[in-house]
Amino acid sequence: MKANRDHNRHVLTVSIILALLLISITPAVLADTSSSLFGTLTVSSVPSGANLVFDNVNKGNTPVTVQNVLAGSHTISLTKDGYYEYDADITVVGGKTTTLSIPLVPITPPGNGTLFVNSTPSGAKVFIDDFLAGSTPATFKNITPVEHIVTVSLAGYDNYTETVWVTSNATTIIDVDLAKVNGVPGSIKITSTPSAATVYLDNVNKGTTPLNLDNVGAGSHAILLKKTGYNDYRTNINVVSGQTATLSATLTPVGQKTGALNIKSNPSGATIMIDTVSKGTTPATVSNLLSGTHTLVLKKTGYKDYTVIVSVMAGRTTNLSYTLTKLPPTTGSIVVNSIPSGATILLDGTSKGTTNRTLEDIAPGTHAIVVKKEGYVSNTTNVTVAAGKTITYTAQMSSIAATTGTIVIKSNPSGANVFLDSVNKGNSPITLTNIPPGIHSIILRAFNYKPYQTNVNVTAGRTIVLNITMTRNADNPTSTGGFSPLPIPTYMTAVV
Repeated sequence: MKANRDHNRHVLTVSIILALLLISITPAVLADTSSSLFGTLTVSSVPSGANLVFDNVNKGNTPVTVQNVLAGSHTISLTKDGYYEYDADITVVGGKTTTLSIPLVPITPPGNGTLFVNSTPSGAKVFIDDFLAGSTPATFKNITPVEHIVTVSLAGYDNYTETVWVTSNATTIIDVDLAKVNGVPGSIKITSTPSAATVYLDNVNKGTTPLNLDNVGAGSHAILLKKTGYNDYRTNINVVSGQTATLSATLTPVGQKTGALNIKSNPSGATIMIDTVSKGTTPATVSNLLSGTHTLVLKKTGYKDYTVIVSVMAGRTTNLSYTLTKLPPTTGSIVVNSIPSGATILLDGTSKGTTNRTLEDIAPGTHAIVVKKEGYVSNTTNVTVAAGKTITYTAQMSSIAATTGTIVIKSNPSGANVFLDSVNKGNSPITLTNIPPGIHSIILRAFNYKPYQTNVNVTAGRTIVLNITMTRNADNPTSTGGFSPLPIPTYMTAVV
C-alpha cells in the first residue's frame, strides 16, 4: 500500500511539473506564430499631413502607424493639395515594422508657353481659338498652357486646323504645307461609344453620333465630341479630296482617371490607332484615355507600321514623336522634258499634263510616251520603269513646215475694227493666224477717225507686224468720210 501511495505521489508531481512547463511555453509559441502573420506599417511624408489610403481604407494624415497588418502585398495612396498623388504597391513583413518615408512632388504652377506658326506659302492668317492672331511666320508668346485650336488660312488654299497642347515654359511649333484648293471635297464618318455624342467640326456643331459629314474641305480639321457624364473627346482628322475619313471614339465617364497623348510623326498625316481604334491622324492630341498602358500604331501609305506600347498618366498629357520608316519603293518615276517645252504628255494614252514634268508612282514595266505640240511633229517612244528608279526622256521637237503666215495689227487709237479681205476679225490690237500666202486687204475703222486701208503680202512661215496711226476726222474738215489716202504702213516681217 505504501509503495502504491509513493508511486501515485510521483506521478502527480510529474504531471504538475509538465503542466507548469506547458503553461510557460504556450504564450511564447503563440506569440511567435502571431508575429509571423502580422506586421506594422509606419508611413511618413515630406511634407507631412498627406492623407493615407491603405487598401482603399482611409487611415488619416501622415505620419501614420498601422498595426496588425497582415503580412504580404498591399496598396497605398498619398494625396495632398498642391502635390502629385503618390500610388504604390508595398510589402509588409510579418513580425517586423515596415517604415516608408515618401517625398511628395509639388505641382509647380505652370508658366505660359510660346507658339510658333509657319506655313508654305507664307502670309497665311493664323487663328487661335477662333481669334485672328497674326500671319505666318509668327511667334505668339504668353499662351496659356492648355489645348488650343489653331487654324491657318490662305486664299486659294485649304484651311489647316490643328488642336495643339501648348507646353509651359516651352515653344510649340506648327509648320504646315498648305494644300491648294482643288474644288473636290471629302467626307468624315464619325461613331462613338456610347453614341448620341454632340460633334463639333472646327468648333461648329454638326449633330450627334453616328454622323456622316459630307462636303468637307480637304485638309486637317479639329474634332470635338461632347456628352453629358463623359469627358470631352478631342482629336484632329485629315480629309483627303474625294475620300472618306473615319473616326471611332470611345468616351470615358467623368471621374475615371484619364490622360492624353500628344502624338506627332515624321512625316505627318499618319493614321493613329490606339488599342485597334482609329483616333485621327498626326499631329493630334488624343484625350480621355484611361490611365495605364495602351498599344499605339501609326499607319501611313508607303511607310512601315510603327507599333509601340505607351503609358498614359492620369491628369497629364504625354508628348510623343516618332519617325516612320519608308517601305522599299514599289513604283518608279519618269521625267519628261521637251525642246521646246509646254508639249502635251500622253502616258499609255492618258494625258499627264505638259512638259517639263516628273511623272511619279509609275508601275514597273514598259510604258508608251507620246509628246506632242501644235506646229511640231509628235514624238513617240517606249520607256522601261524600274521600282525606286527615275528615268528621264527628252523629246527634241521638229517643227512642221509652215503653209500659212501671221499678221499682227496694232493701232493708235486701239480698239479699231479690223477687216481682213472685207471680213470683220475683231478689234486692235489683234493677231491673225493661219493666213494663206498672197496679197490681202486690211481695213481699220474707228469712230471719229478716217478709215484706213492697205494691202499686205503674206508669206508662209512669216509674221507681218503693222503699227498703224489713224487720222482724226477733225484734222481734215473737208473729209467726206471716205477712205484715207493709202500711206505705206510701218511693218516688219519675222520668222515664226
